[in-house]
Amino acid sequence: MFLEKLSEYAGQIAQLPPPMYQSTSVRYIIHLDEHGTYKGIDELIGEKGKANVLFVAPHCKRSSGIKPKLLVDNGEYTLGIAREKSDPRRVQEQHDAYVKQVRECAVATREPSVVAVAKFLGSPNIVDAILQKKREFDPSSNIAFRVGDIYPIDQEAVRNYWAKKAAAGDAEATMQCLVCGEMRPPVERLPIVIKGIPGGQATGMTLISANAAAFESYGLTASLIAPTCEACGERFGNALNELLRGPNTHIILPPLAYIFWVRPSDASTDTDELNIPDLMEAKPDVVKELFRSVRSGDVTATSLDTSAFYAATLSASGARIVLRDWIETSAQNAHRDLARFFWLQRILDPDGFFRYFPLYVLINATANRLSKEKPVAQVGEALMRVALHGGHLPTSLMYRVIHRVRASREIQPEQAALIKMVLLSQQNTDVVDYEGDTTMASLDEKDTSSAYLCGRLLAQLDYIQYRALGKVNATIVDRFYGTASTAPAVVFPRLLKGAIPHLATIRTKDSNTMYKGYGASLSYPDKELAKLLEHLPSFPTILTLEEQGRFALGFYYQRARYLSPRQTSTNDALTVETPDNDDTNPVEEI
Repeated sequence: MFLEKLSEYAGQIAQLPPPMYQSTSVRYIIHLDEHGTYKGIDELIGEKGKANVLFVAPHCKRSSGIKPKLLVDNGEYTLGIAREKSDPRRVQEQHDAYVKQVRECAVATREPSVVAVAKFLGSPNIVDAILQKKREFDPSSNIAFRVGDIYPIDQEAVRNYWAKKAAAGDAEATMQCLVCGEMRPPVERLPIVIKGIPGGQATGMTLISANAAAFESYGLTASLIAPTCEACGERFGNALNELLRGPNTHIILPPLAYIFWVRPSDASTDTDELNIPDLMEAKPDVVKELFRSVRSGDVTATSLDTSAFYAATLSASGARIVLRDWIETSAQNAHRDLARFFWLQRILDPDGFFRYFPLYVLINATANRLSKEKPVAQVGEALMRVALHGGHLPTSLMYRVIHRVRASREIQPEQAALIKMVLLSQQNTDVVDYEGDTTMASLDEKDTSSAYLCGRLLAQLDYIQYRALGKVNATIVDRFYGTASTAPAVVFPRLLKGAIPHLATIRTKDSNTMYKGYGASLSYPDKELAKLLEHLPSFPTILTLEEQGRFALGFYYQRARYLSPRQTSTNDALTVETPDNDDTNPVEEI
């Protein structure tokens, strides 16, 4: 299905090369007249001395065998000029094969410009004339021909000839092509290599390949394990390369590449409305507009109603491409699922504004930001699937975040958002107004679950310690977060007992402050603590993974409340100096 849809997308590409043609860098242009007489040679090079002019020219994939490209090839094939370390006998065989192919094309097409090239190649001393003018000739560079004002490779007859010759292939047997379904000679190696997948070979990779017995079946090798004809292999190869080049059709976040495209229901459909890369930057104004269009049924959503939407997640494995995920849905559904994706992650920051996170920030939330650790591929794969196809995030993502939080003893906003996404996505909540629904986006006073309250309690006790002692070398969060988030009953009775002298210290400090008129604030920590403990008569012995996630959210939101400018400005007697971002107190990381 993936290859079929890629081949179908090739029909949407306006500048798709002719069959079996590819953009090829050309360094030398040999000029001939209509009789095949040599007139000169031009060198096309850029500032760095490299060929910088691309021609759409005949193409074929070569491995170790001799296989010339029609009318545009390197100096060894075209003129028989060997490179320094090349075998002269092999170079002569390459040149003979090239000349033979040009002559066959001239006979089959009767194209005058091709006939002129064939005559030139049969003339004596053609190399001497070229080397006399180009003494530093580079045999590894490609050469094209120009006959008068005509490039033979641009002629219709030449293009048709090369397409038929390439489609016929070298194989005598035929097989059913997996893409078009027709009986055609299969290609042993796909004609187009794919570039742009992170972690793969720089020279390009292939979608279908087998190089070991474990991957082979029925005696089939290389690309024959999934037989495709030359034409289809070229179409889906060109389509994939185009998707990996287009700014609106791919996102690269190593080790994965994400591609997506829309098949419009009619020619008038504007598919640029669903700009995934722009949306994944999570700019608040863009997300707000997304929410608005989904809620109101705006034309930006309904214009894509009947258009098909496709997405794939790719990674590299040596010289091969791994298809990790494939999504097929409607453009309107993808639009709605994107709105849900941002609703799932939205949290309220201490300044009172909703915050959204770019995809790469969410992915990196599972890795150690202080080391060179890289997130595993499954994280981005799962996030992109939920973003474009809905569903729920796997619990394994929350495990990775919680493991990272326990190790660092601090929780970043993107980590809280990712935990919230996992928990909320598994509730299958039916939301009508994504912009107005603030479920789990901020501190929930009505949530009386033990795990959530324990998280809030740890944040309160940490705040009380800071109010009483200021900065210390190791806070209670540094020392007890891991145990408190997994086995609260073991540690909280001890922490509550230790908070009693801290509360007395705070009362003494507040009684000496100049803000005598604000009497309600003197017992604020006591009141908050008592209010929370009313709903927490006992502490759980063990917290499950889901409960550990709720613990982390309760801790994060409670700490965010203490840092809220609105609270500190209203309660002057409670205003604290925000601690520096060091290992002793991670408050500022919220």
